[in-house]
Amino acid sequence: MRSSWSKSLEDLVSETTQKQFRGRRPLAFAPRQVRNPRAYDKTPVVLVVASEATRDLQGPLFEALELMEKASGAFKVAVFAEAGSDALVRRFDWALEQCFSEAAWWSMSSRNWLTMAGERLEWAHTTYGASYVLAARSVSEAASELAAVGTFFGIEKLLISAAQAHVYHSSTNLDERSHSWMRGWMDDIQPGESMHRIEESSHTVFNLEVHKNASAPTLVGDGDTPEDLILEVKKRGWSVVLVKAETSGIHNQLELAIRKALNSALGSVLPVFQSFSTSLQGWDIALGSGALVSDPDGTWELVAGGGLRFEAGTASGSVRAAERLLTASTLVEVLN
Repeated sequence: MRSSWSKSLEDLVSETTQKQFRGRRPLAFAPRQVRNPRAYDKTPVVLVVASEATRDLQGPLFEALELMEKASGAFKVAVFAEAGSDALVRRFDWALEQCFSEAAWWSMSSRNWLTMAGERLEWAHTTYGASYVLAARSVSEAASELAAVGTFFGIEKLLISAAQAHVYHSSTNLDERSHSWMRGWMDDIQPGESMHRIEESSHTVFNLEVHKNASAPTLVGDGDTPEDLILEVKKRGWSVVLVKAETSGIHNQLELAIRKALNSALGSVLPVFQSFSTSLQGWDIALGSGALVSDPDGTWELVAGGGLRFEAGTASGSVRAAERLLTASTLVEVLN
């Protein structure tokens, strides 16, 4: 499956991976750092996917799963989560495998986080020999998954019903489908003007100003993006996404991470250009279709993949060069 920013890790499992994982039996070993290693000896394992996309659902789901685990003794649980999310898992006597968090990953790499996380999840499946991979995206899916686990391991229906009731009772304030961080919302934005708030943590909050035109190139910028560039691309029918930090003191790398994520989200189906100033350190022109770069003296240039640079002179000229780049069959057509 092609990695996309419109999908979460739970989406990936639910749509493709889970069918391959069913029916496997465990390896005869205890995962490291569990308090009760004998419980894993030849006991089937359920591997639970818990990414940041579904963090609000995880508490009720974990509690319900623990109820079934301890009452039946039919399986043990291992959790696959993003690094830094172990506080919740420590409440349970479960093994934990982690991959890089999505926020940290985008400060290190331009490769889609979902691809890396999916590969790491497959490794965890093989290592733990999981009989079942549970990946719920909503309250109703959590209840269905608990039923599937119960049926798979022959657990009494009364116990399954009790676990499902706990999820419903403890999740009354949750949306039917709720995503956090960056994933799962880009495809749902309607054309026109809209505002979006991204809370990566209580200390890291971003606001996004979105001007969306369907099937149009997109400019991704920040609070320093020149107004003449914004006006020019809107006049030409482009979409615009501006990322602005709500909290002070946020490191440039994290803002760049947000912009990489947005670039990937939109760039899966549409061309995306980023706006940069030459004073910004660490910008990555390998992403998307290219970058529109403003120099301190007020001149502009288009930077395309592979480091190709085209002098554009003005904001209007850089946008025209970008549009030529999308349709050009040779570099000469871009230059002219």
